[in-house]
Amino acid sequence: MKLYEITDAYLSLDEVEKTEDVIKVLDGIKDEFDKKAENTVKVIRNFEADIQALRDEEKRLADKRKSLEKKKEDLKEYLYFNMERMKVKKINAGIFDINIQKNPQSIKILDEAIIPEKYKIASYRIDKKTLKDDIKDGLEIEGVSLVQTEGVRIR
Repeated sequence: MKLYEITDAYLSLDEVEKTEDVIKVLDGIKDEFDKKAENTVKVIRNFEADIQALRDEEKRLADKRKSLEKKKEDLKEYLYFNMERMKVKKINAGIFDINIQKNPQSIKILDEAIIPEKYKIASYRIDKKTLKDDIKDGLEIEGVSLVQTEGVRIR
């Protein structure tokens, strides 16, 4: 039986008169519910282990990608440096054409403090911890409410 089927069976019997036979059946259903819940937690734990393994692999692959990107950039700088030293702007190298060319213009910030305000974009985030503490202390804040939710905690 599925967990919801066990729950439905228990709730339908829980509404009838409690005879000795009904109590035994209810106890049996409760035991089956507990076993099904335990098996469900085992599946959850397996998912958690898989998720962690995937996170670790994502980090490993991201680190490897960053390392390769750094090596690529280092080699491009190395090639650029030596082409500049040789005063070579263009090379026809077999299947590759190698050129030194100008990049698009970009901005280099020298002193952020003296840049006019019209060029600055303000961003903010809400300090939920302070909001929560203030509401708990009795402060009424419009647009905010303190809520209490429930969830399954597995230990």
